[in-house]
Amino acid sequence: MSMSIEKLKKAALDAIERERDDIFRLSRQINRNPELSYMERLASSELVSFFEKRGFETESPYGGLDTAFLAEYNCRNRQSVPAFIAEYDALASIGHGCGHNLIAAAAAAAAVGTAEAVRSAKADGGYGDVSGFRVIGTPGEEVVDSISGKTRMLEEGAFIGISHALMFHPWTSTGVAKKDLGYSAYRITFRGRPAHAAADPWNGRNALDAAVLFYNAVSMLRQQLSPGMRMHCILPEAGAALNIIPEYCTAEVMIRSTELDYLKKTERNLNDCAGGAASAALCSYEMELLSSVKPILFSRDLFISLMGNMKAQDEELEEMPLWEASSDFGDVSREIPSICLLYKTHDASTCWHSREAAREADTEKANEAMLRAAGFLALTAIDLMFTK
Repeated sequence: MSMSIEKLKKAALDAIERERDDIFRLSRQINRNPELSYMERLASSELVSFFEKRGFETESPYGGLDTAFLAEYNCRNRQSVPAFIAEYDALASIGHGCGHNLIAAAAAAAAVGTAEAVRSAKADGGYGDVSGFRVIGTPGEEVVDSISGKTRMLEEGAFIGISHALMFHPWTSTGVAKKDLGYSAYRITFRGRPAHAAADPWNGRNALDAAVLFYNAVSMLRQQLSPGMRMHCILPEAGAALNIIPEYCTAEVMIRSTELDYLKKTERNLNDCAGGAASAALCSYEMELLSSVKPILFSRDLFISLMGNMKAQDEELEEMPLWEASSDFGDVSREIPSICLLYKTHDASTCWHSREAAREADTEKANEAMLRAAGFLALTAIDLMFTK
């Protein structure tokens, strides 16, 4: 009689517990050495080293990105295996205010546990030709001014052969989102004509006036947005010197929604706002798409498996109607059955994307919670691999 799946799961959780010190060390090293998107050299190399020391085959660079990686266990070029997703980029001037050090460490911990289940099943011999799994390291999740990491990697075929994608994200409560907010980010460039601000301002065309009019139009448009829609705008370039009529100004705006169609509709509204503002200020304008990600597509089957594993460990899991955030994991979920476990690592009062959140992501409490979340990802992957 073959080893029961319950014993495989226990072996996985025991292995994660044995590795706790190294996993915590990895999490803290990434947290204390924050690296911006596409510059995550330390994090990537530390993760690759972690996996290589534990018998994984690795590839880095991967998927067309220097700081992306692939780690495989017992795959032998197999198709259709599950994968854990790691993120590890930080926020400018903030650090790991979104807790990506915890996401990376959770992927490592889940992989350690699942690898032990594979070894146990192979040693037992009752499961036949035991399959493997992968870990995919995905840089550049926090970018908004260019295409994000997972989107680029999908285009490069980096997720081919993945049957299911599993990820954890730190949060202020525990659950799985049925939806999140997809987004589109744009840069609007206004061009006018320079002139001396005192001697002959009438000869100028003030691009800053156009940008300010656009900003006010966007602020008014917010009143008519549907519930759940988000819109934010900044003016990164707004004139060169006080005594020159601004010739060139830019506005950047992001719109977020759970619905792809509504994003497209609002894009047309933004274009109207930009055109009207430029016309009123006698300027021209250009509107450029910087980046976009799709809303997450929720996998009911993965949720049921995850929920069963958490209940077996006396954990509560809720199905959240909306996760009020955006992630390029949504693009992955449109191609592959996916789930993102939100697990309570931070206090409910924590302000996300803040230095406070970055500090909290380095605490013993947050890392303990991360380790539990990683265990649930491993148990769900074991269901996929060993339950027919």
